[in-house]
Amino acid sequence: MLESSIDIHIPGLDSAVEPWRIRTVEVAALGVPPHITVLWPWRKAPVTSQDLTDLARVLKGIKPFQIVLDRLELFPNGTIYLAPQDGAAVRNATKAIAEVFPDCPPYRGGFLDPMPHVTVAKASNEEQKMQFLLELRAVLLPLLPMMFIVKELVVMEQREDMHWEIRTTLTLGR
Repeated sequence: MLESSIDIHIPGLDSAVEPWRIRTVEVAALGVPPHITVLWPWRKAPVTSQDLTDLARVLKGIKPFQIVLDRLELFPNGTIYLAPQDGAAVRNATKAIAEVFPDCPPYRGGFLDPMPHVTVAKASNEEQKMQFLLELRAVLLPLLPMMFIVKELVVMEQREDMHWEIRTTLTLGR
């Protein structure tokens, strides 16, 4: 089954993290840019126009918000990510959308309160983790903090060839 997701695309981060993302993050090689996941999986792709209408209605009630990525962190599974100073606005957006689409729990229900983050690499062992952290700190720490205003969410869909593409972009607060 082909999937879809609702994401916040992170502008200007591609070139800084692509050498690690393309090699280690499967969806990066399949067309998914650096992002913060708001809801995955969402609907079966292709998403219906009714689902997009319902999503747009939810997003009318969410005002644009600021995100500040201010540190590089590590999940226990070896995923290296950029963390926001405060993920409350992303969590609130996820909850608002999930309330309208209760059959689409975030991460298939695997996390009760998903931590907003931007995956930049996935290390497969301890040595690679330490190497990636050293390299990524050198590249990313001079860029931090990264501040941007989230004014829209992006609906991504998987294609038959398993690559992902943007289906539509929906504006917050209107």
